[in-house]
Amino acid sequence: MKKIYLSLCAVAVGLGSFAQMTSPMFSINEDKSTKISKNPDAQKALGIVVWEDDFSVAGDWTIGAANTQGQWQIVTTTPAQVTQYMGANTSTTAANGFGVFNGVQYLLAPPVDPQNATLTFTAAQDFSAYPNLRVSFEQRYRAFNTDETWIEFSTDGGTIWTGIQVNTDAVTNAAAVQNTIDLDVSSYIGGEASVLIRFRWASPTGDDSFGSGYGWCVDDVKIATPPDNDVQIEEVFIGDLILDYNYSIVPTAQTAPMLVGISLENAGINDMTAQPVNIVIKRDGATVHTEDVTVTLNAGQMDTVWHTTTFTHSIVGDYEVEVSLPADDDLANNVGLNGIETSQYVYAHDYGGTTARGFPDDSVLVRIGNVYRMVNTQEATAVNVKFATGTTVSNGGQEVKIRIDEVVDNIQGTLNYVTEVFYVVTAQDLAAPFSLIELDAPVTLEAGKDYLVYVEKSEAPIAVKMYVTGTAGDNDFATACYGPFGQADAVNWFNGWPWSPYVRLNFDPSLEVENVSLLDNVSVYPNPSTGNVTITNDNATENTISIFDISGKLIASKTSNQLETLDLSKFGAGVYVVEIANATSKKTERVVIN
Repeated sequence: MKKIYLSLCAVAVGLGSFAQMTSPMFSINEDKSTKISKNPDAQKALGIVVWEDDFSVAGDWTIGAANTQGQWQIVTTTPAQVTQYMGANTSTTAANGFGVFNGVQYLLAPPVDPQNATLTFTAAQDFSAYPNLRVSFEQRYRAFNTDETWIEFSTDGGTIWTGIQVNTDAVTNAAAVQNTIDLDVSSYIGGEASVLIRFRWASPTGDDSFGSGYGWCVDDVKIATPPDNDVQIEEVFIGDLILDYNYSIVPTAQTAPMLVGISLENAGINDMTAQPVNIVIKRDGATVHTEDVTVTLNAGQMDTVWHTTTFTHSIVGDYEVEVSLPADDDLANNVGLNGIETSQYVYAHDYGGTTARGFPDDSVLVRIGNVYRMVNTQEATAVNVKFATGTTVSNGGQEVKIRIDEVVDNIQGTLNYVTEVFYVVTAQDLAAPFSLIELDAPVTLEAGKDYLVYVEKSEAPIAVKMYVTGTAGDNDFATACYGPFGQADAVNWFNGWPWSPYVRLNFDPSLEVENVSLLDNVSVYPNPSTGNVTITNDNATENTISIFDISGKLIASKTSNQLETLDLSKFGAGVYVVEIANATSKKTERVVIN
């Protein structure tokens, strides 16, 4: 069973907020990359539009009572502070007017009071002839801490309001989104004769340490009947994120029949009954496998279909999974994509991004890492870590600990020590794509077991900080951090963070081969280099020179017993492993190309 522990604020979104209580843990700008390729801005085929408004007549809307901190405005130009921190609204009819709540002013200049601001369409609408309805609106939004965004409805003249909180999966401090929200609201307003519609911005806390939120722009709201047939792909997953974990890079020895998860919503009026959903798997752009899975999904239902394919992605390469639904009334949402890489030796849980992830309090012991589940028994030889700018590297560098523990029951339960190694982080590590940290000796990680791989910054008498490059998203609770992150600053391991650090397992067997004296005179220089590296190869034995990228993939090789100069710049900046080997000896050296 999967070891999930939700002690820290109960849910992942709450975790991200908690981590920013005193000062931002993440940088303001993040290169957030998404694993799912779909167009969130695509307009749905929403049937008959029964009501719509583009905010061109400001008087049609009522701004809530002025007893909250901050209020809505109807404007034609995004306020300067909102533009600075989340960009300008670019909705379809923005020039005619749109609603905006500006929370930046309180984020920058506390004190912060609880916020509960509403923007209500004044006239009630009659939907008595329409039992099935959907609402859509365009928005621009960026999440920070405790802010909430709601679309709500009242059927009794405004006494009781019910509705849907949107943007609940938005990652704290990630890039702003400009997209279209589309929701089934049949259970709220279907068949009702007098309906009021409003948007509500809320922040329940008045604690200044939380800060306010950024802002929310809304425009072009529509209520329409659903189409007859419209099943939508919301997300595609590779790997079981409920009972297992999903990864961005998997080594060949840890591959298994590919499990695909398809998150679906039936937004149409009719049921989808026993229809084939097509799965196409491509490796480096070429189709290598295809099969169908039969799906039934009732009208108004949302579900995730899990399907174990007959295909194992055991050959090194980049894999893309494309899922296609049968044709229906809206073809724009019938295809979903996700990707995974198979490497020779590297196991990774991160998904791209450049944000520094760490904790502002430099006086406590902190650990950051990921859980890896072993499909097959294999020897680990190293850990790859991407240390980020902000890490203390003065006075000769900072010593950190790299450790691997077996997770016996859960991360707050029994952790069995496996191995550890100390490493000094220098300025060169911050410039490198990854730091390849070799273990003192290979360790055997057993099939069916979970292993927590992490980097530790010890409690220091001087101001020492550690940041690891991270990526938005952690659907499967594999990321874990240790520190005073619980209630009343309780210290323990906690998971559910909305991001994943670049802390990777490496199984490269060449790293466990000791350098042999026969190759003592062989050297690789300069290091780091801007491109050309020279390999002294002055013994009489013919050696094979092999170049590997950081994932362990062989990218070049040649046989020689002469002095050699190789141009590595053509492979791009990064860390490479140069291996010189013959029948009896082997030597490896990391080379940084700037």
